[in-house]
Amino acid sequence: MSEIPRWTPKYLTSWEESGAMSPAVHGGYVDYTDHVAALKAARNELPDVGSWSPEPKFKDGDRVRNDMFIGTVTSIETYDDQDDEFWVSWDKGGQSQCDSRTLTLYVPPTPAELIPTLKEHEWVRGTYKSTGIAFGPYTVYYNEIGAMFAGDNHLIHWNTGKISDELATLERCDAPEVK
Repeated sequence: MSEIPRWTPKYLTSWEESGAMSPAVHGGYVDYTDHVAALKAARNELPDVGSWSPEPKFKDGDRVRNDMFIGTVTSIETYDDQDDEFWVSWDKGGQSQCDSRTLTLYVPPTPAELIPTLKEHEWVRGTYKSTGIAFGPYTVYYNEIGAMFAGDNHLIHWNTGKISDELATLERCDAPEVK
């Protein structure tokens, strides 16, 4: 848009001619009609791609959180005059419609961040780094010498306090239903 003509005010002594504009060499003002003409010309140079609308903040299947809950986006409603509305199925039950401003992408804690916060008798599930195989749900417990376990998975060593690094993912979960 640098080819748009630029103008600078002329300051003359005659009242009739004051306010006239002369071409500017550096800087200066752009006339509105010149600006509109340049925008139209620039748009004509672009390929026709049809109507454009911005991508939604989240997509179906994204894990999201609001102030209190974590859930999964199940559908999206897009409106021209307002923010996208997302239907979210919450992990603790229920479904609701949420404005994109109230949601953030949920990034689960790493096993190293989660393990120190676990309490005995909480339920967890996860996957192994080496094989990618899932395990759980298991309850967290301390064995007779004080090491933290979940099922057969060693979480914290009893003597060194070292956190296990063999887990790719670990998350809290509900106890399995017994029928």
